[in-house]
Amino acid sequence: MTTKKKKKAASTKGAVLIYVGPSNNFIARYSSYKNGYPAHLKDHLEKSPTLKTLFVESGKFAEFENNVSQPGTVENIRFQEAKKYFSKAVK
Repeated sequence: MTTKKKKKAASTKGAVLIYVGPSNNFIARYSSYKNGYPAHLKDHLEKSPTLKTLFVESGKFAEFENNVSQPGTVENIRFQEAKKYFSKAVK
């Protein structure tokens, strides 16, 4: 594991992550998780790495929420990608 990856892994350990993506059959929007990503989404996170970007630390929550409703922002694009992914994963 590289130093960068170690730091990233360490930074999510103990941190509370809030899921800011669309609600679906697998996870509800604004669910919070301590010590990393939820285990029940492991396969989905591997299939669609964009989903990881929809778990934000509480300090970045307000910024994400301000940007997600603005078309063309990174947050909006990722949110839309997650909607497409989960609409296919449910079927």
